[in-house]
Amino acid sequence: MSYYIKYPSKNNNVTELWSAARLPFEPKGWFLDMRKDLKDAIRQMSLNDGKILYASYNSPDQGFCDIDNVLFYNVGSGVFKNICQNGFLIERGYKNIVVPAERQEEYSHYQQYSLVEKTQKSQYWQKKRVLAAWKEIVLEKMPEKPHQYWQIMKKHRVLVDAVPYNGQYGLEIIMYLPYKFRQNFAGLIRPMLDGIIASLHSYSGDYLNEVSQRLATVLDDKPEEISTLLLDQNRAVLGSRCLVHPFSDFVQWNPADDQCVFIKLINNFVSENQITMNGMVFSVK
Repeated sequence: MSYYIKYPSKNNNVTELWSAARLPFEPKGWFLDMRKDLKDAIRQMSLNDGKILYASYNSPDQGFCDIDNVLFYNVGSGVFKNICQNGFLIERGYKNIVVPAERQEEYSHYQQYSLVEKTQKSQYWQKKRVLAAWKEIVLEKMPEKPHQYWQIMKKHRVLVDAVPYNGQYGLEIIMYLPYKFRQNFAGLIRPMLDGIIASLHSYSGDYLNEVSQRLATVLDDKPEEISTLLLDQNRAVLGSRCLVHPFSDFVQWNPADDQCVFIKLINNFVSENQITMNGMVFSVK
């Protein structure tokens, strides 16, 4: 069989998936069956008080990979709504796959979902150097688009390492939310990640005027101010690239998020009515 799933049980609140190939965004054939079975298994997991979701994707395959896509979006982010209330830790590993003794097949891809304490550390990576850090960014509401996070980060004080970095890195975010605030952060991490990481690049390309004009129409800012922020080298710890380009009637972002192998988001519920975000980006080994 092309895949094997271990479902959660009364004494083991864990979902595990072994597969011959990675689940794509638009599955066909046996991938459809695998996605359905994986979602059914995840739905059977129960959220324990105070715990966060831990999800990992492990494969010796060195190909291009966005871990938030593999672990959340390709599965269907809606299925994670209940078990992500307190946050999550997702990460990418490159180890060889250990196949269950009862299986005769060989699998090259492995995904795991479990509930862990907020203090859970990475199973694959160690934090090295802090590349960027920020505190007490106040949000009127949770942004839903990458350009909103990009603008917020660009206009807030962020401490950035002076030495450029182009390797693999991790991201930690701590949210302070009103008690009754409920939103599916598995569905929000993609625009959040794109916007935050984009703010740590500078723009290099042929579309500066066009993308600045398009972004200005939705960000209530002047095109020349957008251009200045895009070209800013002071915060470009992740380097310069063709960061954003025209797409359809708007833009598409292209930060180096495939290099992000670790994301931890913690939700703390407090009495204040405002939303506050702290965070850091760091190199890993």
